[in-house]
Amino acid sequence: MLVQTYGETWRQLKNGWITPIAGWLIALVAVVIGAFFKWRGSIKVHGAPTGRLIERFTPLERYTHWVVAISFVILGVSGLVMMLGKYVLLPVIGYTLFAWLAQLSKHLHNFVGPVFIVSLLVFIVMFIKDNLPRLYDFKWFANLGGMVSGGHVPSGRFNAGEKVWFWIGVVVLSLIVSASGLVLLFPNFDQVPGGGVRGDAQRLRRRGLGQGTPRVLVQRREIRKDQGRHGRWHARRAAGPALKEEMPI
Repeated sequence: MLVQTYGETWRQLKNGWITPIAGWLIALVAVVIGAFFKWRGSIKVHGAPTGRLIERFTPLERYTHWVVAISFVILGVSGLVMMLGKYVLLPVIGYTLFAWLAQLSKHLHNFVGPVFIVSLLVFIVMFIKDNLPRLYDFKWFANLGGMVSGGHVPSGRFNAGEKVWFWIGVVVLSLIVSASGLVLLFPNFDQVPGGGVRGDAQRLRRRGLGQGTPRVLVQRREIRKDQGRHGRWHARRAAGPALKEEMPI
């Protein structure tokens, strides 16, 4: 049994603070979007359709955008199932169905993640030139993009609001999420100094508990006090004779 103290700290922080706050923020965002749509309504074209069409995005740009969008939605839904599912879905659909759904979400998250990262990098390289700031972007901000007045504010291929979303949402936040996902997918790279299997094995060697990496790593400080005598007996039996004196009953 291997328990990482850093992981336990993160679990308590996530379950105690991050998960409830994230749930309320998601609900708040949905309310704000609904309120804005009710106030502003749908944005229509200024005149009757002429039937003339222009190509704004090439096929490669559209394919890349759809790969990023579809993989993002899959990662978002599967991530919400894993983070909030036991609070929202489990009481409704029961343990059996939720266990199947959570397992499916985990596999989707693991395998779709690399697809999102690669397509995201291609997307950034493809659109970075058209999202560089320009002087006329200040006029767009001054008029709030015409959302209040309803007038049209000239801009380039992408307006200032789209550029802000590109740099903050696509570049910064998406790259941070991608990096954190890689850390979670490959936790054996010793991201935390002194942590992981290698760090635990080194600590056990210093304490004279054998050479090489033990088949089962159990540390006395990682056995919770609330496990009781029964849990400690099983832990000592699994650890083998090397740790008997380290784990008194």
